[in-house]
Amino acid sequence: MPTVIELLLAVCLIDNPATCKNVSLTYSAEALTPMQCMMRAEPEIAKWITDHPGWQTRRFTCRAAGRYAKT
Repeated sequence: MPTVIELLLAVCLIDNPATCKNVSLTYSAEALTPMQCMMRAEPEIAKWITDHPGWQTRRFTCRAAGRYAKT
């Protein structure tokens, strides 16, 4: 059974760095751990940034999806 992992990004507008938001990306893979998610996060972040020009990533983290309250 695949594990669903949440990749949580804190992103801010390049032109207005005070405007920030959290973005939750989820993906699943067989036996994926949060540490493996961290190691694989860069391509996922790059895809999001490509689709959302004008935003930059400030920080990110990985965690099991559904275990924490959404912010």
